[in-house]
Amino acid sequence: MALQPVESNDGRAHVIGEMILNEAAARACEMIPAVLDDRPDMRAPKAGIQISAICYAAGTDCSLMVVMRDLATGARGWTRRFTIRAANETATMRHAVAQIAVALLDRARRTAPPAQGLTFPVWDVFSYSRDRLESADRILASLPRERQSGVALALRSYLRNTLISERLTEDPARCSDEAEAFARQARDLAPANPSVLAVASLSASWRRDAVGALELAQAACRNDPDNELACHALSQALTDVGRDLEALEATERGARGALAELGPASWLMRRAVVQLRLDRLGDAENSAAAAFAFAPDNRPSLRFLAALRYHRGDMAGAADALRHLRRIEPDFSLELMAEPDYPVAPLRMARLMGITRSGL
Repeated sequence: MALQPVESNDGRAHVIGEMILNEAAARACEMIPAVLDDRPDMRAPKAGIQISAICYAAGTDCSLMVVMRDLATGARGWTRRFTIRAANETATMRHAVAQIAVALLDRARRTAPPAQGLTFPVWDVFSYSRDRLESADRILASLPRERQSGVALALRSYLRNTLISERLTEDPARCSDEAEAFARQARDLAPANPSVLAVASLSASWRRDAVGALELAQAACRNDPDNELACHALSQALTDVGRDLEALEATERGARGALAELGPASWLMRRAVVQLRLDRLGDAENSAAAAFAFAPDNRPSLRFLAALRYHRGDMAGAADALRHLRRIEPDFSLELMAEPDYPVAPLRMARLMGITRSGL
């Protein structure tokens, strides 16, 4: 990945443009993975992406135009203009960083498919399909030695936690042990990496080690306060210790990141859990509905929708959610949902299990 100097007509605008491009490129490089080349030799072009930008002052605001080209051919692949508003500078800069990082990940996926062992299968890692999750795990396991990293191992740990929470594994105990082992190996390779620490925190939370999960998530956020996985893990850990307002703040911060852009259902369901804990049932239902809209195979969103709709008296809506849930979770039954080990702990704690006695 080659990063060109930002062109600008103003010193402040130039600094803002450089900050956005460098952060977006660095975040994308970690998840592709790729090497960032600040001074590419254009006489000997390599495979990859070239990023150039113009950032100019427009009154008190800044206008940033970003162009991505194929490094070898010069063909333009993506162009986007962002307005960085002085009145809301931090939020608009984060938005631009996330959008550029997602575009870089998408360009890498299109030009070097994960099946070739050249990129991480991040879209599949943050999915909810057994086939896609298992395919992602196989690709990550088969990466060439030079592409194995703490982040790759952390992604293998993360997707196992999804397999467990989505009831997509026949042996959740073994899957949990593997998730913990990969999280531990990832920390051995990259002890300070915020994504690695975040996944280790999520693994600790799954094992109900609330104190350990919070310490790891806080360390991840200290190393990178805007890392979306770190914010996600911190929200989960804060929920585990009953600090729900802080958990909501962490969730909202993480939802502005690149990974939340490409796999929004996980972040939306994290928000739904926190809103449920805060007794904001309408907001929790809306978040769950949005998660389902982004990912129709996301089972937790349907469990939430069924329970919350039933609670407010929407029998038809609850029945519709259960119909979708039975389609993607063939062994589902209301009796199964009522069992203590079925993954609806937030609903159980909120006393929203009336759906299990509904006969729908």
